[in-house]
Amino acid sequence: MMSLLASQRDIQNYGIPSDLSAVINLAGEKMFDPSQKWHFLKSTIWTSRVLTTKTLRIAIDDLPESEKPKVFMSMSGVGKFIP
Repeated sequence: MMSLLASQRDIQNYGIPSDLSAVINLAGEKMFDPSQKWHFLKSTIWTSRVLTTKTLRIAIDDLPESEKPKVFMSMSGVGKFIP
């Protein structure tokens, strides 16, 4: 099994390899950062989650049907909260 880590810029510039069986997107900025102002944090969250997922979807759509991965999973906002 091959594992590949790529940045959003890598995917925009080079696309995704055609021999992947699955794409798993776990990208996303954390929701709570007391050092950041909300308007900046909101933009960062949007970019890191929504635009990254959109970039992957476009890259997958650009592949020929026979080379597309069978699975595309995207997950964000997973965290551990300790009371």
